Amino acid sequence: MRRWMAPTIGVMLLIAMLATPANAVSSRFRGTTAEAFWHKKHWVTATTFTRTTWYVGVFATPGDSTSRYSDLYEDVELCTVSGTRTSCAPQSSKYGDSELQRPTDVFTMDYNNLSVAHLHGTYRLSSYDARGNAVGTSQSYTIVADWTGYGTATRELQKFSFHNRCIHFSATTKGRMRPASATGTLNGTSLGTTRDTFFGGSATIQVDHEC
Repeated sequence: MRRWMAPTIGVMLLIAMLATPANAVSSRFRGTTAEAFWHKKHWVTATTFTRTTWYVGVFATPGDSTSRYSDLYEDVELCTVSGTRTSCAPQSSKYGDSELQRPTDVFTMDYNNLSVAHLHGTYRLSSYDARGNAVGTSQSYTIVADWTGYGTATRELQKFSFHNRCIHFSATTKGRMRPASATGTLNGTSLGTTRDTFFGGSATIQVDHEC
């Protein structure tokens, strides 16, 4: 579920369409992401343990509360230790997503400084067995998460172009990412604090030319 700022990865939402002379069209995309992974290990025997990961991610367009996407999932693996090697196999998973449009859903983020973000979201999660088969009925989960940026934000610049006879495409992406810690509660139970996060945003200018 890790997604980031490259044009072909993650979620970038169209916020403007600007016409330019002749037959060239310029499009601007701007998107932000706040993601967090919480990991927990539980020993079953002296050589086996379960590894549970809870993840939540929010992808949004700054200033547009209707352009949001978020997903929440749980992944459980059973791991076996043999000497210096550890092998893990999936046991179960849960997954659900949301556009965060319920009356109780909230997402705020300091887009300019990447200092903080806050999420209060409710999701319907479906359950799956080790083979990915749906089991049982969906259940409601509410997560409250807070991100706090620390350290220095890093900048990223990516350029891509394609030319084939009458078609020319180019895209320039500028992004920033900042280390962040995240705390969370799930249905009122603490998930703890994690630094396994993605926290940042990007802006892309795309230009298409045709004959």
